[in-house]
Amino acid sequence: MRGKIFLYSKGSYQKLKNTLEKEGFKLDSFVKYIDKIEKGNNSYDDNNDLKKFEKIALDMSSLCQRIVFGRADSWQAEELMNTLEVNLEKIDSDDEIDEDSFKIQYKDLVFVCNVNYKKIIKENLRYCIEDLKIQDKSEIKERFLEIITYLDKDFKNLKKEYENYKFISFSNLDDSIEINSKIVIDISSLCFLIKNQEEQLYNIENIFYKIKNKNFISEVEDLLFICNFKYRNILLEKFKYCFDKVTEYKNNENTDNYETGVKRIIDIRDDELKSFFEKFEQELYGHDAFKEDFKNSIEEYRMFNKIGETKILSFFLMGYSGIGKTEVSNIIYNNLKTNNNSNLVKINLGNYSSQDALNSLIGSPRGFVGSENGELFSKLDKTDVGIILIDEIEKADKKIFNYFLEVLETGKTTNSQGKEYDLDGYIIIFTSNVKKEKFTSVFSPELRSRFDLVYYFELLTQKDKIKYLNDRLKK
Repeated sequence: MRGKIFLYSKGSYQKLKNTLEKEGFKLDSFVKYIDKIEKGNNSYDDNNDLKKFEKIALDMSSLCQRIVFGRADSWQAEELMNTLEVNLEKIDSDDEIDEDSFKIQYKDLVFVCNVNYKKIIKENLRYCIEDLKIQDKSEIKERFLEIITYLDKDFKNLKKEYENYKFISFSNLDDSIEINSKIVIDISSLCFLIKNQEEQLYNIENIFYKIKNKNFISEVEDLLFICNFKYRNILLEKFKYCFDKVTEYKNNENTDNYETGVKRIIDIRDDELKSFFEKFEQELYGHDAFKEDFKNSIEEYRMFNKIGETKILSFFLMGYSGIGKTEVSNIIYNNLKTNNNSNLVKINLGNYSSQDALNSLIGSPRGFVGSENGELFSKLDKTDVGIILIDEIEKADKKIFNYFLEVLETGKTTNSQGKEYDLDGYIIIFTSNVKKEKFTSVFSPELRSRFDLVYYFELLTQKDKIKYLNDRLKK
């Protein structure tokens, strides 16, 4: 059949429609037009509008959709096209319409179709239509898709920051949705779906491909995606081909005032974390393998803490005296502190071996004479950094072992007066001179299981010792 076909994206449809109507074309669905022809039985009355237009534009999208969903095949599509051709008669531009003709006479005929069905047209209708032309290629330019991860506690602030946007969940997304010029789509529900039904990933990637190419929700000028931070791993692993940029939402309100009044490793920004690791690596001599494990532990902890899975990060460091175990705490503290008048919370348990040692640590019970607050809480009240160093833990009484087991399990510590301290976001470093082979016999399985990283520090090499000595002399 003689007639060119124009392929349009969803974003360029209206422009194409306006152009055709200005040129005098009657735009209609192909399937609807065929239906009118078949019902008319080649006889038309005054109310029939098929013969009122000399220029006809038919949209093939509905026919192609039938083929896609298996409701029509190539043979049936060609039959429909033949039906159309039999009922149409091409006349020259200077000829007059013959009102008595049984055929629909036209002077110009074109077809249009959604660009998504280009392959269907080429494969199933290649003998039916003369030529393919893409309408307005400039409007099929790919979108840049960005996604922002957020914490539950920051969601209200995120909505407030993007108050001019319409927020919808991916589960409510529909091709026919009434869309604003600015829209935010939350794909948290989608991540949950993929977590449990990975076989759906192909279909999901196809949707994002259409969104990227403006074949879906194309009218939106500003499009942004968001996702709950707890699905960050799924986002990065499963949807790595869907998004051009993944960023983390930061609540800019009161960024210098930490909720607890204490700066913790979870409070520093991602860009600051890189600098933190560089300084840590420079300032700790030797122990290269530990540095790598330390970095991985910090990164994992920050992620799991944000989703509420881990409260405290705990290290257990073994080895001889003077090889850097305590220095790990000092380096972390010095790179986080904001107040030079503050001190590191350091508890040496070498003097806590007696049965009433727990009272010295957390304070005496009500009614007893002695320290009301205890060494631990006196120091917690005077620090501005979320790190605690527990030295020589192997020398402590078993009651203290049990006390720290509870602290690591709950993320909270309570003094003898009932005052509770929330240690969410804190790092606790336990050091010990115990030999590596005696670790399992000195500490219970329950306590050992609460340590996030257990490490044995080897002796420093001669090269590391010389480097340390030279740096100390310079200072």
